[in-house]
Parts: sequence; structure tokens; C-alpha cells
Amino acid sequence: MTTPTPDQLPCLNGLKCLSMLWVIYGHTFAALRAGPITNTKYYLEWLNNWNSRFLLSATLSVDTFLTIGSALLSYGFMKAKCKNFRFNLFLYYLHRYLRLTAPFAIVVLVSATLVKYMGSGPMWPFIDQNVQQTCANNWWSALLYVQNYVNVTDMCVGLSWYLNVDFQLYLISPVLLNALCKYPRICLPFLALCVLGCVGVSFYVAWVHNLNAILSNFYGNYNNYETYYYYLTHTRCAPWFIGVILGYYIFKLKQNEFTLKLNKTVVWIIWKVCLGTMLACSLGGYSTLRGEEYDRYGNAFHIALVRPVWSLAISWIILACTNDYGGPVNWVLSLPIYQVLNRFSYSIYLTHATILYLITYNKKRPDYFSNFNMAYDFWGTLWFSAGISYLLILMTESPIVVIEKMLFERFGKRKQLKRNLESGVDNATLKK
Repeated sequence: MTTPTPDQLPCLNGLKCLSMLWVIYGHTFAALRAGPITNTKYYLEWLNNWNSRFLLSATLSVDTFLTIGSALLSYGFMKAKCKNFRFNLFLYYLHRYLRLTAPFAIVVLVSATLVKYMGSGPMWPFIDQNVQQTCANNWWSALLYVQNYVNVTDMCVGLSWYLNVDFQLYLISPVLLNALCKYPRICLPFLALCVLGCVGVSFYVAWVHNLNAILSNFYGNYNNYETYYYYLTHTRCAPWFIGVILGYYIFKLKQNEFTLKLNKTVVWIIWKVCLGTMLACSLGGYSTLRGEEYDRYGNAFHIALVRPVWSLAISWIILACTNDYGGPVNWVLSLPIYQVLNRFSYSIYLTHATILYLITYNKKRPDYFSNFNMAYDFWGTLWFSAGISYLLILMTESPIVVIEKMLFERFGKRKQLKRNLESGVDNATLKK
């Protein structure tokens, strides 16, 4: 753990770690739902209760990651350009691909070959059919990060759809970031139009396919929701564009080119609006969009707006915390321990779903559903994933750092790469 420097954004570590906990808790519930339970009546009653929405809205954490990732990317790019580092497109892409793929390839390999031998039981054939076979047949689309458009219904390591979205947006980022540096007055409105365009596309897709916005709606078609909306880059990119804009303005504020002076009353109002907005995004639609009668307008507007609005709320939290308007929120999110925990987040993300599959489909008798049992399963999954992730980091992520040093030193980049790796800024392909 190190003391943050003025140009770092320590609150992002806390946001990423807390979002990862939300992801795992949501997937723990999804895995439990996939197996048989003894108290089905209580489970259905719980789903109909409004407080289940806090768990079912865990999908919003993905939009937090998209916002944070693009904000870091934009902010790091601006910093490098300010210091006159020359851009190398090949190294820019190579760095990203190596860092994403090294641990992911191990997970794909294990899923395609070994995972079917790790258990047994009446539900175990699901593992062979939907985990092992999908990776054995479609590993190539997983490692090329295209399976959110190719083999969508037979996806290898299903949660890797997020990596596809992230990598595909990363591919177009050089054009946008260079334009943002040179022509901000043109590029910023263009990015805003991209956000609006994504909102419009999402509305159209939801309208045409009659998608249900609320996952606890028993009358909806969840498969259509994933296939036509949830996995696709062009319907999920609005938070990413918002993050690019956020990173630009944070950089300008850090360079004192802009100033953000707000009195306490305005800050309190914005914080209340922000927290109220996040609450509305989590609970919205519970009483209006869950009935047997389909509300076409309501579902389409909810799907189109909820994720960009959530991203705007997250953007205010980041902006406030990096400009001394965060108060206790900034203190919590910037605790040094998150520096350590954040190093495990990617590997935990890759491994926890497979562990949940093994636990769920190894069972020989039905579960009893309760909040306590679900919390118990969550903490067990989290720490078991952390242990496996530690091994994965030693096998892949740490060696890749060393290999990158060797590769980039040949391009005269020893000092800059060291600074990038220490600060966590993903601009290791920029050289002087």
C-alpha cells in the first residue's frame, strides 16, 4: 500500500472493489436460483418483495466498471499527452490484450478440459453441456473477444461478455482520445451524441423485441433480454462514453485549466440528487413493470435510460471525491486496503462464476432459500475465489508484468512503463 499522489484517483479503488462484491452477490443468487430449492413459496414471495430489487439490480455494477475503465483510460491518455509521450498503436493494443488474455486463457482452458471431472450428481450433465462443450467448441471467439456477437447463445465463460464489450470499445479509443486532445470543442459534443445514440438504439431494441426491464418479472423472456440487449456493445456503450468525458474533465481540473467551486448547499443538493437517483435506478419499475400486462413504453424507457443515468450518478461521486467534495464518502472509498483488494478483482471476476457452477451442480439435495444462507454462500464463494485468484495472479498476471517490461524496454520505455504499472494507469504504450 502506498500513499496516493495528487494526480491519482484513489476513490476508484473503493468503487471497483465494492462493485465487484455486488457482482459476486448477484451471481450467487443467480446460481442458487438455477438449482432446486425446498421452500419455493418463500422464494417467490421474496422475489415479489421490493427489497429483492437491491440484489437483482446488481447488473448496474457493470456500468460502474465501464464508467471507471473509460475514465481512467481518458485521464491516463491526457496525462501522457501532456508530458509529450509519443503514441504507439501496436503496443497500445498489445498491452491490453496481454493483460486481459493471460488469466482469461487459463480459465478458458480449464473450462474446456478439466472442469467436467471436478464433480458429479444429478445436475452435473449441465456442466458438460453448457460449460465444457461451449468452451471446447467456441474458445477461439472467447479469446478474440467477439462472442457477444458470435456464438452468443453458446458463450464460453458466460460472464466474459463484459470483456468483449470492454475490449471492443478499447479498439476505437485511440481515435476518440486523439480527437479529444486536439479538438475538444468538436469531440465533446460528439461523445454526448454517442451517448444519446446509444440510448436511442437501446430504446429501439427494447421496443422491437418487447424486452422486460425487470429481471424478477416472471412473465418476461430473459434470454431475449440478454441476446438482443444485455451482451451487445452498441446497446451498452453509453456509460463508457460518459466515462471518457469524465476523465477529460478530471484531467483539466487537475491541471487547473478549469475550476469547480461549489458552496456547501449546492454540494449537499447534488449529493442528495445523486443518491436518490441511484436508489431510483435500483428500485425503479418494481411496482409498474412486473405485471402480466406488458408496458411497452415503460420497459423501453427503463432499459434505455437506467444505465446512462446510473453512470452519471457514479460520475458525480468520482468527480466530487477527486475535487474535495466527497467528505466521508471519499474517505471510505480511498482507504488504502482497497489498493490490495483491487489487485484481485479481475481474477476473482474470472473465477467466481465457475466456482459457483461447481458448487451448485455438485449438490445432491435441494437447498433451503434464506437471506442468511445466501450470505453464507456469498462469503464462501468470495474467499474461495480469492484463493484461486491468488494462484492465477502468480501464474499469469505477475509473469505478464515481467514479460511486458522485457518487451517494452526494447522500445526505450523502462521508466515510463514502471510508472504506469505502479500507478495502475493503462497507458503503457505511450513513449517519449
